[in-house]
Amino acid sequence: MGIGFLICGEGDLNLKLLLEKLKKYYDFDIFYLTGGPKTNSSFIKEDLVDEISLIIYPGIQGGRKK
Repeated sequence: MGIGFLICGEGDLNLKLLLEKLKKYYDFDIFYLTGGPKTNSSFIKEDLVDEISLIIYPGIQGGRKK
């Protein structure tokens, strides 16, 4: 089916090894992480984040009466 996979660690996921293998096998120079808070904080805790882009926009929540 042409589905690629990487094994990165024997127990927990080794994020550094994951990025090294992505670079080696798929020649990634830039990796955009668009995960949730748990995923993002895992990469930050491992010191694997070079840059953070934060987008803020105004939003209104509520029904028609508000």
